This record gives sequence, C-alpha cells and structure tokens, in this order.
Amino acid sequence: MATLFGLLWIALGQAEPPTPVSATPQPISRVRALAVEAPRTRVAVTGTVTRYRLERSIALVDPSGSIFAYIEDAVALAPGDIVEVEGIAETVSGEPCINDATYRKVGTGPIPLASPARAEDLAAGQRNAELVSLDGTVERVEIRRYEYGLVVRSGQVVFTAWVIRDLAGG
Repeated sequence: MATLFGLLWIALGQAEPPTPVSATPQPISRVRALAVEAPRTRVAVTGTVTRYRLERSIALVDPSGSIFAYIEDAVALAPGDIVEVEGIAETVSGEPCINDATYRKVGTGPIPLASPARAEDLAAGQRNAELVSLDGTVERVEIRRYEYGLVVRSGQVVFTAWVIRDLAGG
C-alpha cells in the first residue's frame, strides 16, 4: 500500500496588497473558506505537518481539515511537527492555500495517519493537501530534481504520486 496525497505546484504572481486581519490562529476549514470568500486575507493557523518540502511548501492538518502553505523558510520540519503558520489566504487553480507563509515549530506530536481514498477522487483533484492511502500498482517511476513521480494504476485510474527524494532515500 502506498501513502499518497495530492500536490499543487504553481507559482503565484503578486496581486493587490493583503487584507489586514488579526493573526489569531483559526481552524484550517475557516482559512480555506477565507481563501475563496475573502482572498488576500492575512491568516494564521496551528496544525500538524503531514509533508514538508524545504523552502517550498508544508501540508498541514488540524481537526477541521488540511491545507498547503507555500513557504520560503529553510527551517527543517518533519511529519508530526506542530507549527504555527501565518500568511495570505488565496486560491491556486481553485484550491485554497496559504501563500507567502512563515512558520514556527511549537511542538511535536504523533504523525497523522493516512485516511483511505478512492483513486477517482484523487484524479478529480479532490482531497488536496490530505494525507491519504490507497491500493494500486506502480507502473513506472519518473525522476525529477527533488522528487520521484510514482505513476500508479488503481482500477481504471492512472495518476502520479510525488515522493520527495530526500525521504525516499534518493
């Protein structure tokens, strides 16, 4: 069984200045809603890291949901780390995220467990930034500078799951 999650890699251009708000941490579900309803709002969340890519992104989860935070910081994190993240709520290709984010590690907890997923949901772009698991067959491996792409078939669906090379032993 492979542990996979959806990824979103798009560079954002600068838009109008962010809407100032209190940096009081909010549930991730609220930040996801703000990204759609009031884009460019400054937000803060506290969550558990499910994925970290150095100087690129963090996938976070809290009891209300999951979200990607796009970062430039180089302070290493690991799954299970608890972080406070501040940034700007936006959408990229229709998916809520926190952009221009900064973060601070505030603790360490258990690594979140992956939840079962259907390949059809992942192929449709659902469950973005979630840690999921599913059964499938690896058809081939694509090698990129920072990641391996596992091309997986699950039923009639074929998709690519990206694994960070450092974590894959590469």
